[in-house]
Amino acid sequence: MPTSNRTTFLAIDGGGTKTEGVRVTADGRILARARVGATNPNDLGRETACARLAALLDQLSADSRDAALFAGIAGAIGNEDALRAVLAGRAARVGVGSDAVNLLSAMGRRDGACLIAGTGSVCFARRGEEIRRIGGWGYLLDNGGSGYDIGRDGLSAALRAHDGRGEPTMLTERLTEALGEPVHTAIPRIYREGKPFIAALAPIVFAAAEDGDAAAAAILDRNADCLAELLRAAAAWLGADAPMPVQLGGSILTAADAMRDRLADRVSAGITLHRSPAPPVWGAASEAMALAGIEPEAGALERFAEEHWDGTAER
Repeated sequence: MPTSNRTTFLAIDGGGTKTEGVRVTADGRILARARVGATNPNDLGRETACARLAALLDQLSADSRDAALFAGIAGAIGNEDALRAVLAGRAARVGVGSDAVNLLSAMGRRDGACLIAGTGSVCFARRGEEIRRIGGWGYLLDNGGSGYDIGRDGLSAALRAHDGRGEPTMLTERLTEALGEPVHTAIPRIYREGKPFIAALAPIVFAAAEDGDAAAAAILDRNADCLAELLRAAAAWLGADAPMPVQLGGSILTAADAMRDRLADRVSAGITLHRSPAPPVWGAASEAMALAGIEPEAGALERFAEEHWDGTAER
């Protein structure tokens, strides 16, 4: 289906910490950008998540003149109807999915997998037009590899050392400094602040591991095992003999090498780990274009990435 480079598409990438939206053309030019906070309806409740999405779309001046809109939102599964309701009328065509779909499609709509480890963790694999979710069932029911898991495990190690159930660890002093009080007296605040607050403590564990703390290193090893398990399950679904390119997303896997290196040591040679050349919101743009029945134009990804990273896009 032919399209003018003035035809516009709306793309949303919503995570557990922040949400980004763009209006983009098929040749990868960014016409507008906006950001709001987290929009995971499982964490915030549907009403708050939908209100933030509406505010984001207002900033983008989104309306039915846009050809298509795709919103990849953390926690979308099971909340699709509520999310579609707030997106309805903002574009000619509307699609909703997990934020992991954005990362999958950032490398092109081809077979492979993506692994996100940010506030939460999840893996998605694509085979033809079928997408399979692996893990990421929420902090109450799933475990391992996320910023929340690493931060929680760090707090637990400090508490075990305090109790005499665990070995002494640098985490005791470093978490005390970060919290402004010992972990065991900060319990009410930790429970009150919840998952994003705990996830924000993950860098302390990484730093302690780098400085040789055995407890912190063991935490990273244990969480790397959990992420590798997700990829092995994805590889089995795609076919054991098929090469599997994996797009990495989320700060735990992209901000530093420590977890990525551990993960590479735990997977087979057929599983190749990549950092996307473009941000996940480009994947949402690709999905929006697919809804309209078109492909991104040649060079669109590179143009989008350049504009996104250097900040020259209109705000």
